[in-house]
Order: sequence, then C-alpha cells, then structure tokens
Amino acid sequence: MEEITVQPTYLDVTIKAGGSFYFDTDPSDTLFIYIIYGSVHLPAENKRILPSRQAVLFDQGDKLPIKAGDDLETRLLLFSGKPQKEPIAWGGPIVMNTKEELRQTFKDIDEGTFIKIHHSDGTISSEKVNSRFYNH
Repeated sequence: MEEITVQPTYLDVTIKAGGSFYFDTDPSDTLFIYIIYGSVHLPAENKRILPSRQAVLFDQGDKLPIKAGDDLETRLLLFSGKPQKEPIAWGGPIVMNTKEELRQTFKDIDEGTFIKIHHSDGTISSEKVNSRFYNH
C-alpha cells in the first residue's frame, strides 16, 4: 500500500436494549453495518427487525438512525468512507482488485508465503508459515 486515499470511519457501537444510535454521514460516502449480536430496527425498513450476523449496505443519505431491539443489548460495526471506485474480485474471505491478484493470493496461501515482511531497507520477503491456518 502506497498511501491511504480515503479517510474511513470504523465504529464499534453498543446500544442498550431499546436504545437508539444516530450517525451523521456524507451522502456521497458508502456506509454499511454488521450486526454482531442483538437486533436492530431501521426506520426505513418499515418495522422490519434485522437479527445478528447480518450486514446491511445503505443507499445515500445524510443520517442513519438505528434502534436496538427491545429484548437485549446490540453490538454492531459501522463502516463509512468515500467509494474507491476500483474493481472488486471476490473469492471467499479474500477480496482483491483483479482475478489475477486473487489467483496469486490463493497460490501464496497454498505455498505458505502469503505473509510478507516489509523491511526498513525497502526489501520484501516471505517466510513460510503453516498453511493449515489458511484453508480456502
């Protein structure tokens, strides 16, 4: 990575049962949440309750109101930032920009060289790691 081109927002939010959380955002940002536990009600969803282990990608808007379910505390992750407008190649838990990058990544995982070490002199090396931790 050469430089950070966006200033993302990452929030780990806990809302008491029945409580509310409001987030102001730039309408041009991409925004999504992942509900870790509990449940949420989004006013735009017409009383639909979204359970835990769900991800929600939002359309444009300048405010995000979230209400926790009445029964228990809710924890969610909120991610927001300017869209990078780059291509996406997705393969299971791995996301890259091209299919070729994806193929190379899985090859590196299989060979145990996925972990790269960036040295202070500018060189990059790979150390063999136990590939049993990287099952795909």
